[in-house]
Amino acid sequence: MRLRAIVRARAMQPMLVMKDPIRGNTVTWPYEDGPTKGKAFEHTFASDGTVSYRMADSEKITKETSYAVARNNENVFAVSYLGSAGR
Repeated sequence: MRLRAIVRARAMQPMLVMKDPIRGNTVTWPYEDGPTKGKAFEHTFASDGTVSYRMADSEKITKETSYAVARNNENVFAVSYLGSAGR
């Protein structure tokens, strides 16, 4: 069918890759409620695509192999990673 051919052709087109705006940066997230209320977590997004994080008042660092970034609008991005404790 013609429609299926169009869908397949579009599916085979290369996806546009967004520049990762967070790579090479460190961000601290403070929590105001929930089980981590009053705590802050520092996340470092390395140039090799890994993410390392720690509680801001701790020296213990956890490193994850990858993360994903999705753009919501010009100034808002969502960042996601699967922590090793969740595997």
